[in-house]
Amino acid sequence: MLFTALLVIFFTNTTFSQSIERNVLYTLGEKEEIVVNHYASGSGTKFSFQDDSVKYSCLIKRKEANADKHMTLVVNGKTILTATEILPVWFDYYDINIFDVEKSKLLYTKGNEYFAKYKGKEYGPFEHARFPVSSSFGNEDANNVIEYSQMGQSLLILPDGRTIQKPETVKGDNEDGIQVIFIPNSNNYFLIITAKYWSSSKNRHKIYYNTKYLTETTGQNVYPQLYYNKNGDWLASFGEDVFLNGKNIGNHKGWNNVFGFTNSKKYIIEYGNENETYLDISGEKKFHLNKNDRLWDAQINENGEYIFRYSKDYWTEEGYSKDYIIVNGKTITYNYFPVGTIDGAEQIIANGVDDLGHFTQTIINDKGDYIYAYYTNNKFHVAINERSEGPYDMVWPPYLDEKGNYAYLCMTGTKQHIVKNGKISDAFDKCSEPTINNGHCIYAYAKQNKFYVSIDGQIEGPYDFMPYDFWGEVKLAPLYYLNEKGQYAYTYENEGIQYACINGKVYKAPFDGERNEQPVSVLSGGGRILTGGGFYFKEDSKNGFDAEYHYEENNLIVDLDGKVISISPVIDDKSGTFIAKNEKDNMIFNKNYPYVLINNQKYGNGKILAAGYNQFLNVFRWAVLENQELVVYEYKIEK
Repeated sequence: MLFTALLVIFFTNTTFSQSIERNVLYTLGEKEEIVVNHYASGSGTKFSFQDDSVKYSCLIKRKEANADKHMTLVVNGKTILTATEILPVWFDYYDINIFDVEKSKLLYTKGNEYFAKYKGKEYGPFEHARFPVSSSFGNEDANNVIEYSQMGQSLLILPDGRTIQKPETVKGDNEDGIQVIFIPNSNNYFLIITAKYWSSSKNRHKIYYNTKYLTETTGQNVYPQLYYNKNGDWLASFGEDVFLNGKNIGNHKGWNNVFGFTNSKKYIIEYGNENETYLDISGEKKFHLNKNDRLWDAQINENGEYIFRYSKDYWTEEGYSKDYIIVNGKTITYNYFPVGTIDGAEQIIANGVDDLGHFTQTIINDKGDYIYAYYTNNKFHVAINERSEGPYDMVWPPYLDEKGNYAYLCMTGTKQHIVKNGKISDAFDKCSEPTINNGHCIYAYAKQNKFYVSIDGQIEGPYDFMPYDFWGEVKLAPLYYLNEKGQYAYTYENEGIQYACINGKVYKAPFDGERNEQPVSVLSGGGRILTGGGFYFKEDSKNGFDAEYHYEENNLIVDLDGKVISISPVIDDKSGTFIAKNEKDNMIFNKNYPYVLINNQKYGNGKILAAGYNQFLNVFRWAVLENQELVVYEYKIEK
């Protein structure tokens, strides 16, 4: 029975009185009770205090005999399900989404028959059913498989609704784990069935392509390398085996590393063991290296043209003396090795030593253009095809797009520059590595203690802060993105508040200094601590990019308008939890006590189920069961 009421009351069980709001979320019937500790930590009774209104779920059963055989699930005041018994989907865990009920996974019985519900659709009746959870790999649907039994048959319902016969597999100490990984641009999938043992290192994983057996691996989890192209072709590495569209192309006793897979099914794979390493370039075994050599990176384009770099005699006590870059079979040798990525390049400045590390960046596009940086005669250079640019006192990894446009960050003396297609920029105090895409270019720079962003020459700013890298503030390292249409997104700070800019439109972080004393976010760097939260960008079909703000405490996620998307709910078995807004205002709750402590004052008179702090409304909230009422109290924090 749903009932809501709002009442302003005064607690007088202490010498301190404070105005408190009381809100009745749900009123139980005379013979009903909430299942508070049903299946321990996986309780179906959950709360979130971050929205304007409290979000919650609760399992309700009858108080009479055999009452656990008649249960009701209520989410946000609505009855979602009534069943003989509502079961956890995995061991003692309920998967109830209190923000979007349609995304919940439900398992329940009606009489002696089993049912499952996923994405709002009910499946059943079955003789038996379960959600066989395994270690997730791939998309969010990976573990959303339903296994059921009918007339002695074991069948699987895949997340897309298809029903298949469960392949035979070995049995471990526990129930099988099952996950499915769909192959983009096709109707095919990988099926991984895991025989679980008490010692997880003994787990056995059988991998199927659709229902065709591929291979088996052992270990706690499965970590395949999976590559897809736009035509639905796939290349996958499972343990020692490599498969191309279901055909085993690399049963090599040792290890392998897939470097690339193209739409034209060109690929480059490194195979190795304790004695040798070689490359498989689209079916041809080439470039055998000895056990002391090391391959660093490799790329291949749609036409099968390739570039890679390796170090000669790297695994020796003396270290290596030469690096080799191979371009379509042509070997380029330097007496001293090419410059590398951020780590190696910055080590020379950060530590003041003449050592560039072991890293490099080699790029080749589908036109056959290639680019890399190198170091010779105490200077840095960038090679574009057969042409060289430089010398510089420092250069960072260059970037190349599919049209042959290139850009990179370099240093002359103490000033930094951006070079794009051979043209050098003005001098900056600090600069970021550029991103280039379809001729469009974005980078950030600092000048006279202010920060700016350049998008195709258009300057935005000034800003108070953009983050540095983590190697001694050698260069800027902001968060920004750029697509082939020239649409862009980045973050910055002004007056300690974080902002996101998407195609010139600015969005303010939902928490500012008044609401959150912790510094924010992915913008952190240059001595700042990674705490609080930050903007996370994602692709958008219209604007190119959209963003969410992720607040680390409770995994709170809100959209750009400040609407809560999700949060990790507070469950009923938490106890002894301390919640602090600031040094002055704090709250302690424990499920074994009939009250909460706020600033050392007692509030409440009933079974405390959960408590939390709402950053938006600046209030403490706690849920309590009083007689037959599910109630939330709200304590407003004074500014």
